[in-house]
Amino acid sequence: QGWGGGKSFTGQSTIKGPDVLGVPKWQGDPDANLRMLRAALRFYGAAQIGVVPYDTNVKNKLTCVREGGMASMSDKYIEKWPIPAVDARPFVFEDVEKGYETAEKLVIPDKKELFVVSVIQPMSREMWRQGSGNLRVATNGHRYSLASVWQTKIQGFLTTLGYQGLGYPTRAYGPMPTIPGFIFSGLGELGRSNNVCLSPEYGSTHGSFHFLTDLPLTPTKPIDAGMWRFCKTCAICAENCPSQS
Repeated sequence: QGWGGGKSFTGQSTIKGPDVLGVPKWQGDPDANLRMLRAALRFYGAAQIGVVPYDTNVKNKLTCVREGGMASMSDKYIEKWPIPAVDARPFVFEDVEKGYETAEKLVIPDKKELFVVSVIQPMSREMWRQGSGNLRVATNGHRYSLASVWQTKIQGFLTTLGYQGLGYPTRAYGPMPTIPGFIFSGLGELGRSNNVCLSPEYGSTHGSFHFLTDLPLTPTKPIDAGMWRFCKTCAICAENCPSQS
């Protein structure tokens, strides 16, 4: 359970790029690159991907201020804002070619055209149905373990091609909220249970993740699969919600 070891914002530093390998940087058109990246992520264990340009609008409105996901830090500093950088590093933009991280910050390159790659990680539907017990906890944690594996592998894959992948830092979540990328890239829609996204293939039983890359990619478009319209009149989840929330 949990994230597992080895995951980092920039990936493993031991992976060699084209300059070290003595080969040209990969040059593919955005359509072919999208198919290649999708195939690679499926091979590494993910299910489906979508792409959104990390343009000025997305950068300014959706980039997280700091790395998150540390409940203990939220409790500790709820009345002592701001959280020190050593406990929750800020995401910052710099005029550099490659992203990097230090003990005080997570740097996103402002020089590069970047894309948000949203990724679906399926979960066990049967285990997810087991109330709030250990089986449900196990399948929820397992998606994070699987995501830490394919994130590290896809970062190495991109490095070898001559590109970068900026993902989830070691102890926290990635540079932007996952739900907007999921919706804008056409992986699914919001529904009545809108703290998660609904996928046409996997419903709400999946994890949604993302990373940034400078590999040129063709953006994918939002969809209308009819789920939001269905949720307006179904209401089964609302009627059966124990807290009526």
